[in-house]
Amino acid sequence: MTTLRVKEICKDRGITLAELAKRMDISASALSQNLKKPSYETLEKLSMALKVDVPELFATSKSHINCPHCGKPIEITLGAK
Repeated sequence: MTTLRVKEICKDRGITLAELAKRMDISASALSQNLKKPSYETLEKLSMALKVDVPELFATSKSHINCPHCGKPIEITLGAK
């Protein structure tokens, strides 16, 4: 099952899911339902509201990695200095 990055993108943009729902002109509960199994129309509305391309809603984050257990960011440094 593919997971949408909506919460992550909202966090990066500094907006809440309630604000996102308002931008999409739907209720917060409708947004919650639409995120479970989104239609293509919903994906388009999400991408417009978040100002990202539809594929970016699915792309993995390359800017940071979070610990799968505690959720805290993990810093990775490549190469020895």
